[in-house]
Amino acid sequence: MTFDEFLNKNLPELPEQATLRLIEEYRLSEDVALVITGDPPAVGMYEVAVDTARRELGENVPKALNGTIANWLCNDLFALVKDKETMDEDHSVQYSRVDGVQLGELVALMTEGTVSTTMGKKILAVMYHDDVGKSPRQIAEERNWKVITDMDELRTICTEVIEEHSSRLEQYKKGGKHVRKMKKFFLGKAMAHSRGNAQPELLNDALDEILELLAPNIV
Repeated sequence: MTFDEFLNKNLPELPEQATLRLIEEYRLSEDVALVITGDPPAVGMYEVAVDTARRELGENVPKALNGTIANWLCNDLFALVKDKETMDEDHSVQYSRVDGVQLGELVALMTEGTVSTTMGKKILAVMYHDDVGKSPRQIAEERNWKVITDMDELRTICTEVIEEHSSRLEQYKKGGKHVRKMKKFFLGKAMAHSRGNAQPELLNDALDEILELLAPNIV
């Protein structure tokens, strides 16, 4: 082993080197890479999170994954670490109560559509403040913070909402401008009924089906 090889193997990576590596290997912007390397322990956490998310997602890894994880690290997790009310010994992620594995698993859950971004933020806060050490998937299961994609369940939600607001269905049947207005009303109520867990596009499809069943050919 040459002296240069020995130095490269044993000396810690300089911030400038780490920044260039994050840009080249992970295709991050210079600004984002600088934020991460500004807190040296964050570099390792980021790479662990990326490796974890890739492993969780298997063949379904989107091109934007590296950037998504960087954004969650730099914005959401850094914000928790630097919160004055919950701050540990230092502002560094070295003292974070959420590690790279948990962060990677969380982003994977959102990427695969199991939880929404809103749920993801809630889960991150719970991991940091309350259930320290638990996996995001476990928290999502325990708290029922999972996106509803089952069409039968979504149809049931829509049916119950319409039954609770039967007078609005009569307005819907008038057609014309009432159709869009009442559909928007039903969608809002159905999403609230699902506690924000319904997958929006599928919920819209389910509502269309139920409305067509209860009030066919209304335009």
